[in-house]
Amino acid sequence: MRRIIVLVSVILISFFGCKGLSTQKDIANVPVSSAIELVDNTSKLQLIDVRTPEEYQAGHLEGAANIDFFSDSFRAEIEKLDKHKPVLVYCKSGGRSSKSAAIFKELGFTKIYNMEGGITSWNEAGYKTVK
Repeated sequence: MRRIIVLVSVILISFFGCKGLSTQKDIANVPVSSAIELVDNTSKLQLIDVRTPEEYQAGHLEGAANIDFFSDSFRAEIEKLDKHKPVLVYCKSGGRSSKSAAIFKELGFTKIYNMEGGITSWNEAGYKTVK
């Protein structure tokens, strides 16, 4: 019985003790109302639109860089960004940006925000875009 208690204790300590040492950060899925606050109030925010160039040209958030999710150079373009600065990523409705956020996380970015509903929700909320 004593061995079982010791074994369970070691397993629990290993699991919970190492959990705090993880270097992976969570992705924050934020609604448009939070995204606008990030855009307005977060210094050094990297705003990334992962739609196609045609979608981007039709209207995008002011200051957003376009890195096409479907491009062969997508990962290489992401690697050029500062991994220590916060990133807000968006697409048309949230699908590509969710996948992109996971790639940002995989590549070691520390603060990742995914705008839920994409630019569609942004427009529906009445916020402006630029062309």
